[in-house]
Amino acid sequence: MQDDDVVTINLTSAGKTELVVSCPDKSGLGLRLARIIFDFGLLIDKGDFSTDGKWCFVVFHVSPDVHTGNGSSGFASS
Repeated sequence: MQDDDVVTINLTSAGKTELVVSCPDKSGLGLRLARIIFDFGLLIDKGDFSTDGKWCFVVFHVSPDVHTGNGSSGFASS
């Protein structure tokens, strides 16, 4: 089993962004991850959680929040 927390960000074929988190499971983890995603002005289109009680695998499909104009993370793009 892997001992490191892993976060990957992938662009899917449908043009959506997929965030994958693999880390030790903790109570409230989903809420904390969702809050971080919302704080960056993104919407969660779809999510999937899997856990064995000790290790957690989470996948979010996200997109910019175009309705409120909060689709920017605040980071300058190159």
